[in-house]
Amino acid sequence: SCQDCHMKPDGKMTRFALEKEGGILRDPATIPSHVNFGVGDRAFMTEAIALNTRADLNKDTLDVSVTVKNVNAGHHYPTGNPMRNMILLVEVTDKKGVALPMINGERVPVWGGVGPKEEGNYADLPGKGFAKVLKDLLPYPNRRRKRHFQSEYPAPHWRPTLVESDNRIPADGSDISDYRFTVPKGLSGSIHITIRLIFRRAYKNWLDAKKFEVPDMEIARNSFMIE
Repeated sequence: SCQDCHMKPDGKMTRFALEKEGGILRDPATIPSHVNFGVGDRAFMTEAIALNTRADLNKDTLDVSVTVKNVNAGHHYPTGNPMRNMILLVEVTDKKGVALPMINGERVPVWGGVGPKEEGNYADLPGKGFAKVLKDLLPYPNRRRKRHFQSEYPAPHWRPTLVESDNRIPADGSDISDYRFTVPKGLSGSIHITIRLIFRRAYKNWLDAKKFEVPDMEIARNSFMIE
């Protein structure tokens, strides 16, 4: 049930009421927490997802397979409202930090953020996005005031919209994506592979437009090297 996760006992609380008010001493495992664990709790968010990576190095290519599994959430992940989203980043570099060219595989969609990578913009990088993406159903005029609202993408969920796509991971579901990179001839030293899974409370362009300082939440990471 919802309470099993979002109101799980914290292991510390021993009474419903203060002792001086007649509160009875109880087993902490039997007292549900009223903190309502959610998107503000990184530990809670990370325990719902498992990230696994396999890499196979051939003569001139590197194949990377990434599995993202919803292991604990009893609903789609991410969920709550359509502005929440998750980004998978697949970073493959040489020992100097130079990215290896990807020749096959998905890329982060435009709503991952357009602009400098250092500012959290990941559109078109190797990886993918997970979200329930909405698009405007109709023009959104306010005829009485003779105003026309600009089209927004993804569309806000308070407007008349259609679901353009929905690839969120259902309960007990998995997503597998594959990527192939070119290994330059004469490359020496190790190849560094970093897989990151990032949760965002809203789309990057919305956060930038409103100047909301809501940091990304990294909920999983795989990092390793191969020779």
